[in-house]
Amino acid sequence: MSTRSVQKLLEHVTNQEQRLCIMSTLTPSVVALSTNTNGLHVVDHCVKHFSSEDTKKCFDIIDTEEDDIYQAWRFRAAKRLRGMLHAIRKKGAHPYWIPPEVLSELMRRWNADAYRQLQARNTAARKLTRGTSLHTAGGTTFPEARLRLNHSLGRQSHMDEFFEHTHTRKEDRTQWVDENSRKTKAAIEAGVIDPPPVFEESIWIETVGGKRRGRVYGMGEVRDSSMVQPRVDGPTTTTSTDVLDLRERIIIPNSEVEQHVAKYRELEDRYQREKRE
Repeated sequence: MSTRSVQKLLEHVTNQEQRLCIMSTLTPSVVALSTNTNGLHVVDHCVKHFSSEDTKKCFDIIDTEEDDIYQAWRFRAAKRLRGMLHAIRKKGAHPYWIPPEVLSELMRRWNADAYRQLQARNTAARKLTRGTSLHTAGGTTFPEARLRLNHSLGRQSHMDEFFEHTHTRKEDRTQWVDENSRKTKAAIEAGVIDPPPVFEESIWIETVGGKRRGRVYGMGEVRDSSMVQPRVDGPTTTTSTDVLDLRERIIIPNSEVEQHVAKYRELEDRYQREKRE
């Protein structure tokens, strides 16, 4: 893998703590996941550091595989690394794979006033009523959770059905995960009377306050910009052609989500088979 490829890979890692750990050292072994015709496999190469000179002989991965590497990082390594760093910062863990000088630098950054101010600001933001993200989907993404609900219902679920499915307790569907979830559902029911199905997501987005940082409360990440445009009040005339066009615009993103989910499941199955072998 070339130096340029490694630099592109590191561009996806925006967290400074993670970049520090990765670029400083990865102990004797650097592991990368990639896919080829034989399925998911692990490329293991012994190195001492992640420097520009050693990078050229660390990996043998073509450019077309970089997206698969990023997805493996996003779904697996990034989450694991965040947990490890949290254990170091909160519980005082001393992992063997971080050299003492790197660990000291991490502790210095965490104890700095700028970091503590950022931490306090983020803690306060999480306590705000608007923008809370408590749900019962667990580690499942919202698109995949909705696909599962659609499959169990045997039809396309409505947005309020999906929201109630992911924001009520599994053991008692009448109990909401928090007060904000209950108020959101009540606002939807009070403000919308028999909405046209094709405008359901747009009505939901408008009611919960729009998109924040690329995400919508109760829906997760929303990529279709047309869905977050404000509605125009007043009488409108909708032809059958308009309805078909809108349905196609909804069906196409759903198909893309299904393809990504299928690809992720395939990678997961291959990884588990390789792990057992």
